[in-house]
Amino acid sequence: MKKIILWFFCIFWAIIIFAFSSEPADMSNDTSIGFTESIITIFAKADLIDIPVSSIDVEEYIHNIAEKINHYIRKLAHFSAYLVLGVLVYNLLLCYFTNKKSLILSLIICLLYAISDEIHQMFVPGRAGQIRDVLIDFSGILTGTLMLYLFSRIKMKSKKDIVEK
Repeated sequence: MKKIILWFFCIFWAIIIFAFSSEPADMSNDTSIGFTESIITIFAKADLIDIPVSSIDVEEYIHNIAEKINHYIRKLAHFSAYLVLGVLVYNLLLCYFTNKKSLILSLIICLLYAISDEIHQMFVPGRAGQIRDVLIDFSGILTGTLMLYLFSRIKMKSKKDIVEK
């Protein structure tokens, strides 16, 4: 049952990534600016950031901030989406292979998916496949899988230490 659930989540997450990559550039940009505006609004309501109340409209002020940081939010989204994919694929592969082999295979599989995703974007209106995005994706994959790999190594070592005592 665990394998079926993990397969489901891996496929589901890959579809989510594909769906976002299928959005035309203007639609994708509007989505990320809207998301960024929502986050800024939440931070403002929680008094985590100050929004000066002056002659400028608050919504316009938030929109201007969102436009300024939108590029970074989009790159963070790339990193985060592929971190999750790396974690999911690594966990799935652990059902079939050793820790080290699962790490290597998940890195390869997810990198190939990131490359294919950028190739796919070359056929979406206004979008372009970028090597920089593959590198950002791979850094997310690497971060997620290495964190899990190291965590599992520490967990195995602590179990071994308990058994030896």
